[in-house]
Amino acid sequence: MNIAIILAGGSGSRMGKTQMPKQFLQLHNKPVLAYSLITFNNCKNIDKIFVVCSNEYKDLLYKIIYEYKIT
Repeated sequence: MNIAIILAGGSGSRMGKTQMPKQFLQLHNKPVLAYSLITFNNCKNIDKIFVVCSNEYKDLLYKIIYEYKIT
């Protein structure tokens, strides 16, 4: 079994003053985190995806998973 682990718990403090961590910021109308989730979701060699995320952003993470149909 191959598991992808995405570390999305950072605060993005080096980005300067942003309202949320960079993994949740929009890049070409899509959250940065969505690009990794989609890539691993479409990879036939990955069986599961684990995302490490601050509890504060858990609902936003679930929204992204639902919106981009990550299984």
